Amino acid sequence: MNLVYRQTHFHVLQDFINSLEQRKFKYYASDIFEHDDATEEETHEAVERAMQICSSMNISIAHHFKTIYKAIDEEIGIDWKMSALGAYLVLMNGNPKYSQVAKFQMDVIRNFLQTNSWYNN
Repeated sequence: MNLVYRQTHFHVLQDFINSLEQRKFKYYASDIFEHDDATEEETHEAVERAMQICSSMNISIAHHFKTIYKAIDEEIGIDWKMSALGAYLVLMNGNPKYSQVAKFQMDVIRNFLQTNSWYNN
């Protein structure tokens, strides 16, 4: 039996792999700050800082952040779809004047302190 490489099969396989990869992008940056009315600039700054952390740690940004474009009324705006890691990094790096960011940051600190023995001394 002769196996024939067909370009169309490669594209189907690559499309399948891409679909699996996209499943982990469950979170939108805009949703994180939706209830606090953060500006697009503040959201962008938090995402940029989160991406800088990934870059500093040699973590692929493309595996955790995807730029998307959303139609809002008559305008097109930029948003980001993110993995869970990306979303948590954005929350950690958001402006603490927003309740969701402040609550998340406090939860992280409390959990950190509870799991480290030096806190209990």
